[in-house]
Order: sequence, then C-alpha cells, then structure tokens
Amino acid sequence: MKDKISVLIPDGEGDDFALKVLRCLAQVPNIRVHVLARDSQAPTKFSRHRAEFFTHTVDGFDEKRLDVILQTAKQIKPDVILPVDQPTIRLIAKYQSEAQSAAALPPLASAELIDLVSDKWFLAEFLKKENIPHPATILYKDDPLNAQSFESLSFPVLLKPLDSSGGVGIVYFNNSTELSEYLKKQNQPERFVIQSFVQGYDIDCSVLCQDGEILAYTIQKAFIAGKQQFMPADSIDFLYHERVHTVVKQLMRSLNWSGVAHIDLRYDEIEAEAKIIEINPRYWGSLLGSLVAGINFPHLACLTSMKINYPTPNYQFIRYTKPEIAVNLLINKYLKGDRTIQKFSDTGLPFILRDPSPELHKEYAKISKKIFQKAGVKI
Repeated sequence: MKDKISVLIPDGEGDDFALKVLRCLAQVPNIRVHVLARDSQAPTKFSRHRAEFFTHTVDGFDEKRLDVILQTAKQIKPDVILPVDQPTIRLIAKYQSEAQSAAALPPLASAELIDLVSDKWFLAEFLKKENIPHPATILYKDDPLNAQSFESLSFPVLLKPLDSSGGVGIVYFNNSTELSEYLKKQNQPERFVIQSFVQGYDIDCSVLCQDGEILAYTIQKAFIAGKQQFMPADSIDFLYHERVHTVVKQLMRSLNWSGVAHIDLRYDEIEAEAKIIEINPRYWGSLLGSLVAGINFPHLACLTSMKINYPTPNYQFIRYTKPEIAVNLLINKYLKGDRTIQKFSDTGLPFILRDPSPELHKEYAKISKKIFQKAGVKI
C-alpha cells in the first residue's frame, strides 16, 4: 500500500455529499484530498481537510465537464478520481475508459443502469421482472384515469415524481376519489408513478458493490423521523435485519451492480417482507452515520479502485443523530436525563467541531443574503 494516496473529488460543489465524503476520507491519515467544484464558494473550499481547491465554469454534465476533470487530474496526478453525486458518477461511468487513463476509478455501474434505477417506473418494471419484492406500482400517463386504472393498487397510495429523491414531491392519498381529483389538476401527469402504501416501517441499506457482490453495507432504521413526512430521518439506529439483507443481496446481484448505492425499503408488517422502494445511485445523507458505525465507504471505494484488499468490514449497532437536532437532545440528556443520545461521539457534532469553517461560512452566507435582500440589493 502506498504511503500516501491522492484523491480528486470532481464534484465538490454540493452542500451535502461532497463535504461528508471529504470528512470520511479525512479520518484516514495517508489520504490527501483535492477538490474540483463549479461553485467557488462551495463548503468544501473552507474545510481544513481538503488539500487544493480548483474551480471551473462549465455547466452541464457532458464532454466539456469531463475535459475539465481530466485536465485537473493531469495537473495534480491523483491516484483516484472519486465522483460523489449522481450526475458526476453517471458522467464518469459514461466515459469510463477516458477517465481511467487519468486515474483509478471506484466501482461504477454503467450510465444506462444508473438511469434505470433512478427512474421509479423503470425500477418497478425491473423489480417485477426479477420477482424482487416491491409495492404494486403503476405509471400515470397523460390520459385521464378512472377507477379501473387503480385495480392493481390497494389504498392508501403514494404519488411520486419519477426522478425525485429524498421524499420530495410525494403525496399521500387515502382513496381513489382523492387521487383522481388531484391528478386532474396536474399539468404533467406523465411524470408520476402511483404506488401502494406499505403498512409497516421504513428501513434503509447502504452498500458498496462490485459486479453484483456486496463489499460493505450498513442497515439503518429511523428512530426520530425527519421534520416533514417522507423526508430522511433525523436520528437512525444501525442494526441487522435479515430480510433486508437478503432482498438487497438479491437486488444487487440481479442488477450486477458496481459502486455505492443507498436503497430505501419498507418492511411490510402484514406480509412479513422487506420491499424495495427506491435506489439512489450515489452517496447518501447519513454517510457520516455509517462512518461512526464503523464503515468508511469512501475509503473502501478508494481501496477497491486501487485493487487493495481489505477484510469484510463489520459495523456497530449504534444510534446516530444528525447535528441539526443533536444539540437540543444533548441538553435534554444532561438536564432532564433524556437517553435518546447515548454518546456525544454518536452524533454529527464532532465532525463540525473538528472542521467548523464550512458550517460557519454557510451561516455567514445565509445572514449576508438576508441583509442584502432587506436592503434591496440583488445578489
């Protein structure tokens, strides 16, 4: 193994995923991380964990963006190019042979496969074909629906945009009358799937795979729900769930999946079955929770890219709480004996305390924007 590993994150502009990946890699002493971003004020720029920070002005995710990435890689000569968010992962996957000439790449699914799992209807069709447990799903086309169109569904149901994530745009309906009235008012009805609501609970699985085999995974279940319905949880319990593990292994092998993915499932308490809901082919919001539980997914992706062997990692069954709510819960813990949080280290707060500048800059930017808006200054 090399004394030092150099990594290029080519999509460091995101508020969320890139900074989390950077903080994961920072836990490994022999890794030096360079960041390329379109946003010159990206949070990763202000992190103490990054080495060099490069910017560009290219819109879109096509050959021009690829050329910027390759030119940056030519300059810094990284060992690994590690894309973080879905558009850049897809771009690197599409031009994998060109990117491999510049540096090693983590496991990547094909661009076509990324498109398939990202589209809720295509995914539902695949799951049905492969006989993988999932909720009954129909595609809402632009012709008017009547009651017969809902025969394959059991109510209540969820209406979902085809390509959204993180719970955005999901609407719950108790019966076909409510649903029909809502759909009549939509301008682009073809952009929805309708899915039977599974009576049970949400449970997720995060994976790193190569050629359909799981190299590392964690399973997590919500303990404190997000502020809004269908949004990611604020506090999660890491645990083992045999039915979830079994169905995710079946799914990954059926897809012959390579790369990271976060799989949303729903455990059907009536049928005693874990059902696949959604696949996000990128890093995920609870990534630092996976790290605290013992699995450093970005580091393992880098090791895999360089063909460095490592033992199959195990994770701890801990409760991880996002920093957004951890402060109040810790105050309640020490003042009122609330035991929601067991340990300070099982929250996202230590990462911020060790690397506060990105969050401080984000708050400064918010305050500045409000001041300028009140003063009538365009920014």
